Amino acid sequence: EDEKMQIQPEELPDAVKAALNSEDYTGWQISAAYKYAEKDVYEVELKKGEEVATVKFDKDGQKVE
Repeated sequence: EDEKMQIQPEELPDAVKAALNSEDYTGWQISAAYKYAEKDVYEVELKKGEEVATVKFDKDGQKVE
């Protein structure tokens, strides 16, 4: 299994930060960020009030299912 390591949100690639700054994520705050060791995939936990979401991006800021 691909290990994920917790990283600081500021360590996310610029393309991922840009994706998170798009209007799709207006009002959401990053609560945690992770990087998968094997693949250049980043997982971000987001919060907006009581709502919680988890999204994954590749290093180019493309959403990964």
